[in-house]
Amino acid sequence: MNGTTLSRILTAAASMMFAAISAAQLPPQIGSFLPQAIEVNSIFPSQIPITNPNAGVDLTGVSITVNLPAGLTGVSGLTYFNPSYPGCTGTITAGPTLATVTNGFIPAGTACELVVYHEVVTAGIYGPIHIAITSSANPTTPVESDQGTVLAYAMPTASVSFSPARIAPAGVSTLSLTFANPDPNFTVEVIGSDPIGLGTLVAGSPIVENPPACASGEVAPYIDEGNSLVVIYATLPPGGTCIVSVNVTGPALG
Repeated sequence: MNGTTLSRILTAAASMMFAAISAAQLPPQIGSFLPQAIEVNSIFPSQIPITNPNAGVDLTGVSITVNLPAGLTGVSGLTYFNPSYPGCTGTITAGPTLATVTNGFIPAGTACELVVYHEVVTAGIYGPIHIAITSSANPTTPVESDQGTVLAYAMPTASVSFSPARIAPAGVSTLSLTFANPDPNFTVEVIGSDPIGLGTLVAGSPIVENPPACASGEVAPYIDEGNSLVVIYATLPPGGTCIVSVNVTGPALG
C-alpha cells in the first residue's frame, strides 16, 4: 500500500465519521414549570415545555408519559398541545393517573407546551410530576424529569348564629361568629366583620373567645343608622376553630 492509497482511505474514513457525527440528533428537552398553589376542589393545568433542540432535524416517533402523583387526578379530555406553539402533534390519551402522547412529531427547532389538567380534592402537598420522553433521537433512553410540586390549600370558613334566634324588645341574644381553618398544614389569619343588623346594638358585655385568645375583637357601639359592627382578627392553627361571642339586643320590634 503506497502513501497515496493510505491517504485516500484515511480521508474516506474521516468523511464517514464526520457524516455520522453530523447525522446524530439531540434528544428533546424538558423545560421547567413552577410549583403551584391552588384551592382544593379546583381544576388546574400543568404546562410542560418541551423543545426540539435540533435546528435542522424533525423529531418523530415522539412518546411522552406524564405520571401524576397520588392525590392528583387527571381530567379526561383536557390534555393537549398548546395551540400557541404550533407544529407539535401526536395521539393523546389522558386518564386519572397517566397522560400519554404517542406517535408524536416535533418540528426542527420548535418549542411545544403540553397542557395536562388535573384536580385535587384534599388539602396537602403533592408531587413531583414525573415526565419521560423518547423519540427518533433517543428511542430507548428516555429523557426524564421530576418537578411541578402542587400545594393544595383549604380556604377558611365563617358562619354566624344567634342564641336565641328570636328575642322580645330589649331582650338579649348571644351572637356567635365561628371561624374554622380546615387546612391541615397552614396557619391562617382571618379578618371578619359582621354588621349585626338595623337597630340591633351590642348589649355592653365583653367579647368571649373560645378558645381564649383565639382572636382580638373590636365592637363599634354605633355604626350607620343604629347598627353595631363586630370586627374580628383571628389566627387559626391548622384544623383550628375560633368562636367569638358577644351579647346583642334589639330595643324595638324588627
